[in-house]
Amino acid sequence: MPAPASLLINAVQSQPDSRTRPVLLGRNGQESLLRALSEVPDPRDARRIRHGLPTVLGLALAAMPAGSVSVYAIGQSIAGCSQ
Repeated sequence: MPAPASLLINAVQSQPDSRTRPVLLGRNGQESLLRALSEVPDPRDARRIRHGLPTVLGLALAAMPAGSVSVYAIGQSIAGCSQ
């Protein structure tokens, strides 16, 4: 069963025009994506963490434009990555 779509994704897809809009990260718009992802709190049990959350989120974000639209598909895409 596919994961429910994110409300943010639905909001972006329903924009009336297809203009490209810049995405600003951080206070000055120059922050890197990896640094921004490192600010996300990690709710996982520290004893079971194998990979850092910024790495996992970055790989998940990279898998989505490549066609992965469900959590399962994202996991399969990430599993296919080399170390």
